[in-house]
Amino acid sequence: MTLSYEKLSLLIAMTSAAMGSRFCRPALLVLFLWIPGATAWGDPAADNADQVFLHQLMERGFFDLAQQHCQHQLDRATSVNGKGEWLLRLCRVYEQHAWFTESASRGELLNFAIEQITEFVQLDAPSPALQFRLRLQQARMLGQSIRMRLVVVQAGHLLGTFVNRDTPLAVRIGGATLKSDAKVVDQSITLTESLLTQLEQSKRDLDVAVTREIRDDARFQLVELQCLKYQLL
Repeated sequence: MTLSYEKLSLLIAMTSAAMGSRFCRPALLVLFLWIPGATAWGDPAADNADQVFLHQLMERGFFDLAQQHCQHQLDRATSVNGKGEWLLRLCRVYEQHAWFTESASRGELLNFAIEQITEFVQLDAPSPALQFRLRLQQARMLGQSIRMRLVVVQAGHLLGTFVNRDTPLAVRIGGATLKSDAKVVDQSITLTESLLTQLEQSKRDLDVAVTREIRDDARFQLVELQCLKYQLL
């Protein structure tokens, strides 16, 4: 059974509406139990429904449920590439979740996701294209914790945090932390550039459209990282 976009949206909207009632937890449980059985890796229609499902869960702040769903599907996947795709989605949920957690928890979430990718790539043998996408996500998450800290420091007043905008960034963050952050961003840049070089060397073995998509993502990521590095100068 494949859920339509309309039914899927209605399900999540109903669950979101239940947040204010004592029936919230049972409603979330029913939604979680129903959706995974309706999605299967390799089925385009089910995959599209799953993308909608995850997007709407995260949009409403149900990050724990989104993570459980991805982990459940990862555990059910029977192929290495299927597991890798679900791991990629899981890591993207972790990344989004990190934006909404306390400062102390952000690094833990991102580091956990980075470690999961490292372990998966080392122990399994996903396709070259999937390896590139996983490694690119890994490089992205390296810089995300730094970006998140900068957002809080520079625009925390919009998030309800006191920020003295007249104080230099180096003073607000701390000189030693600023240098450490710059090194992490440099690592992320180096890894992304290395992936681009490897991609050019391997493009004959990859689909043209897939190569273009990975290359575009990596180049855009480099631009973001260079901008982030400039902010730390």
